[in-house]
Amino acid sequence: TRVGESLSSVEKHDTPLAEATTPSLEALKTYSAGLKTGLSGSFTGVPFFKRAIEIDPQFAVAHAALGLMYGDMGESGLSAESTSRAYQLRDRVSDREKFFITASYELHVTGNLEKAQQNCELWARTYPREVFPHTFLAGVIYAASGEYEKALEEDKKAIGIDPDSAIGYSQAAFN
Repeated sequence: TRVGESLSSVEKHDTPLAEATTPSLEALKTYSAGLKTGLSGSFTGVPFFKRAIEIDPQFAVAHAALGLMYGDMGESGLSAESTSRAYQLRDRVSDREKFFITASYELHVTGNLEKAQQNCELWARTYPREVFPHTFLAGVIYAASGEYEKALEEDKKAIGIDPDSAIGYSQAAFN
């Protein structure tokens, strides 16, 4: 609640970390290192996500992050494989992670932009301070369907939430 989530949202979606993510502190640290390097715009997060999965093969969100990174690299087969595995493990994750995994699955495995859009819109309404549903909507869903005005609106929301992230600005320039 101190970082802006309402008490009702916290109570509704609260899941103990060990149940939601991974019981392995080493896997979590490795995953976090992958996020730090991967979000810098490079693909250097891949070995970290692979290592986190080696430590804990049931670490669903690490599979999803690896799938997303593979997708960004143009490795569609590897992306679908990692994302499918994350989707199979989605009952072990927090509500937030489930939104991320489902959006990734719809985008990288089924290609169902409509379902991905519905998931991201619900994700954004459920977690209004979360940047990722907006970047998914702007960078993939609306851009792929040629709805650049809608994409730009989502980019503005993402920048408003996280003005230090380069993703919103680069997507806005594209859109």
